[in-house]
Amino acid sequence: MTEALALMEELRPLANPVRAVAERRYLKSDRPFLGCGVPAVRAAVGRREVGLSDRQTVIELARALWLLPEHEARHAAVVLLGRKAKLFTLEDVPFLEQILREGKTWALADTLITAVMPVLLKKYPDTTKVLDRWKDDPDFWLRRSAMLSLEPDLRRGKGDWERFVRYSDGMLGEREFFVQKCIGWVARSAGRRDPERLRRWLEPRITRLSRVSLVEALKPLEESERVRLHAEWKAGRPAGRGHA
Repeated sequence: MTEALALMEELRPLANPVRAVAERRYLKSDRPFLGCGVPAVRAAVGRREVGLSDRQTVIELARALWLLPEHEARHAAVVLLGRKAKLFTLEDVPFLEQILREGKTWALADTLITAVMPVLLKKYPDTTKVLDRWKDDPDFWLRRSAMLSLEPDLRRGKGDWERFVRYSDGMLGEREFFVQKCIGWVARSAGRRDPERLRRWLEPRITRLSRVSLVEALKPLEESERVRLHAEWKAGRPAGRGHA
């Protein structure tokens, strides 16, 4: 806890009360904010991560940061975990789940999941069983994270597209904004490398997509394709569901 407190003391002189209020409102959080900004948090973590090569030490520091009240402490925890992802094993998954359930914001979940889960997927094939469990979890942050875990590799032209298709097909009917945004975001990332595959995915699902999923997913396609598919979506949507 001493090291976690020292990191926060380093950030306090950089606090910006006006920014803190704006960030707290933007993230709809009930936690206190320093308002010192993301670069300052990353720099503070960077100064402490040098030489940290022991898995247990890293986990203990991240846990200590997570227990502190300020948003920036939690942000520092996920930045640290992301930078030390190669140290972790499947034994650390319960702590990742704790962060997702308690964090309840994309500002923490995205930093954590896109950095840590692709590393675990590469090291441990059984990580897919974790994702298969997450996709059916009652907590939408875990369902969302199951899909988001696939995004970094899909963005690079690799990854498990068929798994994303299965996961997203099970969530297309959800009305949760952050789930629908994630469907479109992951599809867009994969589509930049393979627009034709993206188009084949879109066409049979076009009337099932929410507006927010559609807007994201169409971005990699040629303008003529975007116009055509948007028109098909608009024509096929039931009345009153255009903003779902």
